[in-house]
Amino acid sequence: MEKKLNVLQVCSYYTDSKLYENLFSALSREGVNSKVFYFSSKSMDTSKIDGNEKFIISKSYNNLERFLYFLKHKRVYDDLKKNNLDFELSHAHSLFSNGYIAYKLKKDYSIPYIVTSRRSDLFIFTKYKPYLIPLAAKILNEAEKCIYLSESAVDKAEEVFGRRVLNLRDKKVVLPNGIENVFLENIFYREKSKDLNESTILIMAGKLDDKNKNLKTLIEVLSILRDKDKSFKLLLVGRLEDPLLKEMVDKNPNIIYKENTRDYKKMISYYRMADIYVMPSFTETFGLVYAEALSQGLPVIYTKNQGFDKQFPDGHVGFAIDPNSAYDICEKILKVKGSYYEISKRASVGAQRYNWDRIAGEYEKIYKEIILRK
Repeated sequence: MEKKLNVLQVCSYYTDSKLYENLFSALSREGVNSKVFYFSSKSMDTSKIDGNEKFIISKSYNNLERFLYFLKHKRVYDDLKKNNLDFELSHAHSLFSNGYIAYKLKKDYSIPYIVTSRRSDLFIFTKYKPYLIPLAAKILNEAEKCIYLSESAVDKAEEVFGRRVLNLRDKKVVLPNGIENVFLENIFYREKSKDLNESTILIMAGKLDDKNKNLKTLIEVLSILRDKDKSFKLLLVGRLEDPLLKEMVDKNPNIIYKENTRDYKKMISYYRMADIYVMPSFTETFGLVYAEALSQGLPVIYTKNQGFDKQFPDGHVGFAIDPNSAYDICEKILKVKGSYYEISKRASVGAQRYNWDRIAGEYEKIYKEIILRK
């Protein structure tokens, strides 16, 4: 029987998203024995994972100290060192916070690591904590492999780190996040039964009042489209607490609003009500909702040079747009409508690449390669 790989998953964002639980479960099915190192402030509720032997939990800093990068991470690392560190590899699931811990483990215990760069790393930390960029470059340089969720994230890393990171593109591996199995178990292939000239429903889901999601422009897009074609309507699903945006939505008879839901079956029903997924975000490193939408046969409109861009050739499952141009967004939506059923079929097929077992299999190959080499 083949020996299981022993990997420390450095993942301080574990409780923020179910994607990590899905990934680690899929890795276990691939023969990877993961121990998850989760750290947070002392005030954080960790009752859901307390006592779980698959976790190492550190609550070693207070709410004030979490803003003091080096002090916080010294406390976290010192806490981790109290544990048995018999690991063949560590995987840091973010660059700045988790990557630093993996970097220190390599320096002190010669444990090789890989690191995943996320949106918060490339767009938030680099903007608001630029003094940490040289450290992040060291973390990337010392990593065996650097994981990015999309090719556009690689482009952003190259823009931020430039020559600080040697062989950035040689080390890079592009692996997207997966989606919940329920979407793939219910893949929807659209038939040529609906007359899009009678009704074409655009949909956007998520944190609708996040300025980055650019809902205001999408509402403008709807107005422009309806001046030419009265078939267009907009379905919005998600959080909408901004009073000005809510007023714009409530006053528009061509917008249908549904409150945020964690019920995947209900979300599937919303996707099936719609015809085209449109989200003109300013920045993204991936965007799970695009992949969810594909599984329900929805062509997607996504931002050029951001997360979802280059997952597929432009025009294959949808089109890239300029989020600052309502007219460009309109043009791409009309292009989708012109070849709707061909694009829709490719969308349903393309969703299979976001299967967690497939993604975990790719990670297992990377882990094995590094461990055998070292």
